[in-house]
Amino acid sequence: LGRGEAPGGPSPAGAGFGSPSGSAAPHGTATGSERLRSSKPAVEAVALLRAAGASGPTLLVDDLERLIPSELELLPALVAASASEGLASLVLSCAPGPVADALLRDVPGLDRLDLGPLDRASVSVLVSAALGRPDDDLVGTLHERTGGVASYVVDLLHGLGERTERGELDATSLRLSPGASARIRARIAVLPPVEREALSALAALGRSASLAELAADADGLDEPALQRLQAAGLVVGDADAWRLVAPATASAILGPDA
Repeated sequence: LGRGEAPGGPSPAGAGFGSPSGSAAPHGTATGSERLRSSKPAVEAVALLRAAGASGPTLLVDDLERLIPSELELLPALVAASASEGLASLVLSCAPGPVADALLRDVPGLDRLDLGPLDRASVSVLVSAALGRPDDDLVGTLHERTGGVASYVVDLLHGLGERTERGELDATSLRLSPGASARIRARIAVLPPVEREALSALAALGRSASLAELAADADGLDEPALQRLQAAGLVVGDADAWRLVAPATASAILGPDA
């Protein structure tokens, strides 16, 4: 399951696909999911898959929680048609939360795979592939600075340049690329002010901090706000100690002049 937040805000807890309240349909009536499968957009979407079926397509939908409701409502029809007719392989990525819960509850036939951060062994594979040799020191530094987030690991490896000798690599001096930094800032720009202030405080501190310490810089900050940042994949922790998921994101959070 991936990370993110829908532009219009997360779906209400308990909401289901095709049913704003998530409540069961009265006996003898079509469920919201069944109605959506016969809606014009759903029929058109399935027709497109059917037309491409000869090539055995794989449909990848990333960051489901960012989709608008009308897009989310196509999923039951696509999953049902793919399962019954073998039209396509569907790969769906979604952050933990209401949308993921509704997906698992309301769309049958899905196999669930929880995707966590990369461990040191996985980072080591990427480092060896990039350098053509192992480098345990670099692996440790990259794993710590990125929190195991694969996209950050790859981005920092791209920034190493052509180095061949041991001891030439100083991963602590590496910064995320302008493109990666811009994407992080775009995500932060839509957050409430108090959450942006909390992120800036953590980035400036460069270490873990308690809720009370962060609230001194982010007036009105509470634990639910930090939990939302955690669900968005930006911070990790509990009431006693919160930190950035990836210390490498601090420069992007603070801006190019930091």
